[in-house]
Amino acid sequence: MIRVSVDDYGRHSDLIVRVDGSPERLFEAETGWLGSFWGTDDMAAYRWSEQQLIEEKRQNVARLIRFWQELLTCGQPIVYLLLDLADQSGSALQIVQRRKTVRVRHAWTVDLTDGIPQDNFLRNQAGVNWHVDANETWDLALKSIVTGLDWSLA
Repeated sequence: MIRVSVDDYGRHSDLIVRVDGSPERLFEAETGWLGSFWGTDDMAAYRWSEQQLIEEKRQNVARLIRFWQELLTCGQPIVYLLLDLADQSGSALQIVQRRKTVRVRHAWTVDLTDGIPQDNFLRNQAGVNWHVDANETWDLALKSIVTGLDWSLA
């Protein structure tokens, strides 16, 4: 199962992604990249109230979760669920379709950084030079991942 939560008041580690498996793993990232990814960056946000910023963050994370669900069910043999896009690198969960399960691994790249829009990511994710951590591997049921993401949206 993969679950997502957001720390409303966090600044640099406000996106929390939990992979329930053996071993269990918690990934922390920041949500600052989501505005440019969705093309919704708004310079006026610097004048928003704290509550408006929290609401924008929640909406961006919910949109990310729905995007992940679309990727998981698109029928591609390998997809990448973006966790973070920073100034010099990006990280994701690599999802490899197998017979009865999906293999989940942590991956990172220097080919994708903050500022890349969603359509560019979709066109180029297969051609990115991903580095996969073979020591962090989970075999999970696709249904349990989708259920965990559904719970994360509730």
